[in-house]
Order: sequence, then structure tokens, then C-alpha cells
Amino acid sequence: HLIYYIDIDYLFSLGNKTIDVAFKYGARIDKVLPVGSMFMEYYWFNKPKPINKNIDVIMLGLNIMNAYEREDKYNGFMDDYYNSIRWLVRFKEEYPDYRVVIKHHPSAGVDNIEEEILLGSGIEILPKDNSCGNSYQSAFNSRCVVTYGSTMGYEMIAHGVPTFFLDPELRNCFLPEPDDNLLDGIRLATYDSFRD
Repeated sequence: HLIYYIDIDYLFSLGNKTIDVAFKYGARIDKVLPVGSMFMEYYWFNKPKPINKNIDVIMLGLNIMNAYEREDKYNGFMDDYYNSIRWLVRFKEEYPDYRVVIKHHPSAGVDNIEEEILLGSGIEILPKDNSCGNSYQSAFNSRCVVTYGSTMGYEMIAHGVPTFFLDPELRNCFLPEPDDNLLDGIRLATYDSFRD
């Protein structure tokens, strides 16, 4: 029996269901207070910008390149993650008039594998230095957000931006187990479901 060693009075959470799994495994938390995202509050709501929907599809990237050893949690993890980027390339080939971009966190390093996959694809990598807006501004200016596992995906859903989690092979360790139905309709396991 797995037990979470959490024994606290108050927990400030991202949302109403954020901590449910901890209770399942025996955590004791007297009061959960869903407060949303401090990052979103700071980077978006404190300094909102006009929204003009100039991006068709944005992928909010993970900082895989900063911690391969920490992120690579199962055999096939790297294949699954990079296959989600290959889906973007295939989509851009089929719909060349769509503006498809990737936005990484400012701390993200160089990802040689991603660069090779994207070479000549027409997919833009937005500057990490936020010279053309931070991740929240870019996401709110997009018609559709996709991600492999960024917490921003949940934030965008909560604010009505069409958002989907890419999950080739249904093994994405950043997402709830596929059989718990929490992400039904927004977890995409095949390229065809992503394209549609």
C-alpha cells in the first residue's frame, strides 16, 4: 500500500481536483484552497495584453533538454515525447497555411533532437526571452493549445482556450492514468485525433 507522507493544515492548489490522488494514498490535509496559478496571476493578470489570435496552434513545450535523466521515466518516454513534436510537423505539412509555433520556458536549453525534427518544417520556435510575449500571452493569442505535459495546459482549459494533451501510446507520465477519465476528450493518443 502506497502512502503519501503529507500531513499539513492548509494546501494552496492549482484547482479543485489537483490533490485528489494524494487523499487516495492516505494524505492528511485539513483544508485545500484552490487558488489557481501564481505564475498566471503574475505574468498574465497583472499585466494583461490585447488578444488578437494570431497563432493557429501553439505547443507549450517541456524543458526536457534540461533534465533528460529526471524526465526519462520509462522505456519509450523520449520516443513518445518527440513523436508529439513529429505530429506537429506532419500537421504543418498537411496544413501549410496554418501558423504553428512552439513556446518553451525561458530556462529551456538547446534541444538538438527537436531542432533536427523541426528542420525545414515551417514551424516557428518563439523566442525564449519573451521579446514577443510570455507563454501566457502566446497561449491566449492561439486558437488551439497543445502540450505534452505543461501545467499551463490545465490553466488554459480553465480559461476557455481549446487545449489538448498529446499522449502517443497513452503512457505520458505527466498525465493522470488513462482509465481515470479525467482527461476524456482532451487527451489525444493518435495523430488522427490530434489532426481532427
